[in-house]
Amino acid sequence: MHIEAQTYLYNFYTSFGFEAVSEEYLEDGIPHINMEKNDYATS
Repeated sequence: MHIEAQTYLYNFYTSFGFEAVSEEYLEDGIPHINMEKNDYATS
């Protein structure tokens, strides 16, 4: 799963297993960071 998160929510998303995969960048003047989570189902 890939998200483009606002940087101030970094800790929130890492608590759910997301990891940063980019440097911080501006989108519409707001700092963002790309994050990903590998969420493979296991049986």
